[in-house]
Amino acid sequence: MLKHNADISPPAELNELARKVREQHVLVGTSASKTLTHAFAAGEALLAAKDLIDHGGWARWRWDNCGLSERSARRYMQLAKARAEIENRPRVAGNLTLNAALRLIAKPRASKPKQAASRSELANTITKALRLGLSQVRCEQAIAASNALIAINAKLESAGLDLHDVEVTIRPKSREKAAA
Repeated sequence: MLKHNADISPPAELNELARKVREQHVLVGTSASKTLTHAFAAGEALLAAKDLIDHGGWARWRWDNCGLSERSARRYMQLAKARAEIENRPRVAGNLTLNAALRLIAKPRASKPKQAASRSELANTITKALRLGLSQVRCEQAIAASNALIAINAKLESAGLDLHDVEVTIRPKSREKAAA
C-alpha cells in the first residue's frame, strides 16, 4: 500500500480516521465509565492512520488533523496495542483510569546500575551542575550553560533515570547556611 505524503490532500480514509480520533479524544475526557473504550478506539484509529502516512509526516499529520500531542497519541496507541491484555483482566478493566491501564501494561524498568550514586549524592551533583548552568546563563555563556545541562542529563541516565523521574524544588537558602 502506498503511504500518504502529509504535504498533499489526504485521502478520505485518513480524513475519516482523523475525525474518529478527534471524536474519541473528546469522549475520553467526558465519559468516565467508558474512558478506556474511547482511548482504545482513538489508539486503533491512530495506528491505522500511522500505517498510511509517509515516514516523517506522522507528527505533522497527527497535530494538524487530530490536534493531539505526541504523548497523548503514544498513550492511546499503547493502550490499543495492549487492549486484549487489559480486557483479559475483567475485574480490573472496567474500573481502570488511563494512567492505571498504562501502569498495568508498563514494562518493568531496568534495574538501576550498581555503580549509580545514592539519591542524595545524585541530587547534590545535579544541584551543583544546575547552579553552574544558571550562573553561566546569567553571564551569557550559552555553550557552557548547555554543556552543564547535558551533564545533568548524563548523570540522570547513568542512574537509570530521566527528567520525568526528577522533581526540582527551588527555595532560598537560609541566611545561617549562606554564612557558613
